[in-house]
Amino acid sequence: GLASQMPNLRCFVHVSTAYVNVNFPKGSSVDEVLYPLMIGKQEAQHADIVEDLMSLEPASANVRAQMYLDMWDFPNTYTLGKNLTEKLVASSHRRGMPIAIVRPSLVCGLAGDPYPGYCGNLAGPVGMGVAIAIGLFSGLDSVAMVPTHVWDAVPGDVVSSVVLAAAAATAAGVGINEYRLEVPESLKDPLIVHA
Repeated sequence: GLASQMPNLRCFVHVSTAYVNVNFPKGSSVDEVLYPLMIGKQEAQHADIVEDLMSLEPASANVRAQMYLDMWDFPNTYTLGKNLTEKLVASSHRRGMPIAIVRPSLVCGLAGDPYPGYCGNLAGPVGMGVAIAIGLFSGLDSVAMVPTHVWDAVPGDVVSSVVLAAAAATAAGVGINEYRLEVPESLKDPLIVHA
């Protein structure tokens, strides 16, 4: 890839999602590690899956992607795509490129300047909040409407600070993820941080 052609690159940060392992059963404890996707008792070859999907015409790719969604219990192609992408990025790490993966939840307005709550647009959870506030979800059976549910949102400036910290730590070779210390040096996965 392009990043491998940059001789002075000290770290590559991939921004993923906190929902990358949403396919786990409800109530599961999910750590900040890379979990394999299994086909029976064998680990799926993520690069082959991505290459296969990318080689198909859109209609055929949609059918094949639905098969994977059903097989691994992903709710949508966004989370499946993020899961496969993390594995592709991690394979570059294993070939020597310093990689960090940041997994933010729902990125929303800022906590700091220019003022708390500033978002600049209505994309993502901010737009959904506005839609709920003006009544667009009142007739829908949406989990967002359940009063006891919590939106797992994180301010955008907090996410950018985590991205910068992960990049600095990875470039300096500093481990800030407790899981990273549990595996032999030669097998270490990239730094994975939840934002």
